[in-house]
Amino acid sequence: MKTLTATLLAFPLLLAGTHAMAQVKPTTKRTSAGNKPTQTTAPRPAPARSSTTPPVSTSPEPLPKQDTGALFQKGTTMMNAGLGLGTGYSFGSGLESTPAMSVSAEKGMVEGLGPGVIGVGGMIGYKGYSYQYPNTDGKSRWNTLMLLARGTYHYDLFHHSAIDTYLGVSVGMRLEMHNEKYDGAQLHDPDNPYGGAHLETGVFAGARYFLTKNIGAFGELGYDMTYLKLGLTGRF
Repeated sequence: MKTLTATLLAFPLLLAGTHAMAQVKPTTKRTSAGNKPTQTTAPRPAPARSSTTPPVSTSPEPLPKQDTGALFQKGTTMMNAGLGLGTGYSFGSGLESTPAMSVSAEKGMVEGLGPGVIGVGGMIGYKGYSYQYPNTDGKSRWNTLMLLARGTYHYDLFHHSAIDTYLGVSVGMRLEMHNEKYDGAQLHDPDNPYGGAHLETGVFAGARYFLTKNIGAFGELGYDMTYLKLGLTGRF
């Protein structure tokens, strides 16, 4: 009787266990398209790169233009502003004169003709002269305006990075205004060789010394407006 009772009590538990086992199914990953198990494919190896390098061009490349280090080169612009000392070459001695004021500029135009560079530019200048007649109140006065074209040849004579040396020639016009006063009257002599426009030419040699990259001082000697000019110079 006890055995039968225990069997009846265990039978429901056995049925519950069997039902739970029936609900458990083996899981298999399937694709949505064919409901077939997916297969993992091993990644393909990357194709080996060719060890052959592309041919290198052996044709020589043009060398870049070298900077010679000279201050004045093709395309360089320089300007002088200075005072001329002494009387001009157009007049004799015994004259009183003001310092000649001049401004000149030039630009490098041609290189390759020898070791230097050719520059082209011009100059404008002014100078006043006067002469007092002895023992009288008579006085002559000249106001001179110079308009000159100038050509220069720059050569690095000292091979110094701060010095520019050059030779030059000039040609142009000298415009004179002449007044003469004697006994309180203004005199005008049409035969006077002074006054009017005159052709002028000159030659000169100059040097510039730069205190900075673009600012310096210059000096010129020669037969050009005055025998000596000193002043400031600029490089652009």
